[in-house]
Order: sequence, then structure tokens, then C-alpha cells
Amino acid sequence: MPKFQNLIGKRIDLVKVNISGLDDIHEYSTNKEFFTYFEYDVYTSKNQTEQFLKKIINSESKNFHCWFISLKNKKTIGTFTLRDINFERRSCEITYGISPKYWGNGYFHEALMLVINHIFNKLNFHRISAKVHIKNTKSINGLKKIGFKQEGILREFLCDEKGKMDDVVLLSILTTDKILKN
Repeated sequence: MPKFQNLIGKRIDLVKVNISGLDDIHEYSTNKEFFTYFEYDVYTSKNQTEQFLKKIINSESKNFHCWFISLKNKKTIGTFTLRDINFERRSCEITYGISPKYWGNGYFHEALMLVINHIFNKLNFHRISAKVHIKNTKSINGLKKIGFKQEGILREFLCDEKGKMDDVVLLSILTTDKILKN
């Protein structure tokens, strides 16, 4: 299994997920706004958050890695995940979530740039993809601003806990694409 290192930024660090972040994750996992574009509902108990966190920790493999997005004071404000990691194809998919209290402050942009730099320059990957709820225009625009290109729409890809189906936008960026550096 590859060793994914912590990624150090100016205002945030991406550090391997561990149980010590439970309280911080639970804090924003009880915020309904955080779940606006997810398939599952807001967590109502710390036990739900703990089970989710343990599932992530136990999913660590050569095909899956998750970091906490942590402020320099060690406060965890979100997660950033690589999934469907394929070393032969040199590709992966990213998923992420940041506490609504920290939206609009450039933390997503900084985390994304740390990950892109790591994936393309350290792991020598060629392609990164993302699937984003079709109504999550802030996330879609944030990815496009950096250089992601829209490839298409996956119709009725998501299914929430009530059976409601939603489309997602499929985006990707390649090492050959022009990537915003700042």
C-alpha cells in the first residue's frame, strides 16, 4: 500500500484521518447545511459521526485515502478523499467536504491545490476526476476555476435516503490541462 504523506499548506494542513478528529467532525456533521448536496441526512448523534469516521479509517487502502483538512491550530474543518486510485492508469477521483462555517474563505482552493500538486508531481498521475451534485454550483465553479473541465452529466447518479434521484456533473483535470497556480 502506498504511503500518502501529510500535505502542508500556508493556512491548512492535510493530515491522515484519525479518531482524534471526532469532536470537530461531529460539530459540522450536525449542521443540516453541510448535507445539502449529499445522499444522506444530517447526523443526529455523536455515535453516527464516530461510525462514519471509523468507516473512513478502516477503508484506507491502495485505492482509498482520506485526509483531514486542518487549520494550523489543529482544528479539523473538513475532509479530502482520494478514491478509485488506479496506479496503472495514473488516475483517481476526489471527494471533499468542508464545514459551512469555513465556506468562502479559500480553504477548499488551498486544499485542492495541495492535492493536485501531490497527485500530479509526486505520484506522477495523469488524471483527476470529481463528481459534483448538479445544483452545487459553488463547488463546480471552484473546480472549473482551477482548470477542471466538465465532461458530462451522470443522470440520476445519486439516490438519497428517501429515494430521490439527482444528477451529478462529471469533471476532470489532466496534467496536460492549464492549471491555475494560485
